[in-house]
Amino acid sequence: QTGECVKVFQGHSLGVTGVTVRPLTGEIVSGSYDSTVRIWDPQTGECVKVLQGHDGIVNGVTVHPLTGEVVSRSSDRTVRIWDPQTGECVKVFQGHSLGVTGVTVRPLTGEIV
Repeated sequence: QTGECVKVFQGHSLGVTGVTVRPLTGEIVSGSYDSTVRIWDPQTGECVKVLQGHDGIVNGVTVHPLTGEVVSRSSDRTVRIWDPQTGECVKVFQGHSLGVTGVTVRPLTGEIV
């Protein structure tokens, strides 16, 4: 309401490309030019997980509405699905000829498009 900054999340070594919130936990998820995805505690502002595996810029992040998994897209031409509890990549979608700039998850079916 006041327009004042109430929390700063620091940890990426390069600029942030996208931010979303995990609805079930309230955790904040960010992607970056530093090729990482980070999960943040919204209360403390501390990074609780660093998800590593992309070989290029993380162009954005979203959260799977049915499973709570983190979905990231990258200039490395992949889409990755991450288990936010373990930080492990559980699936990699490959085959794009250029970097992936957009992805969405259908809310009723969970299909990634």
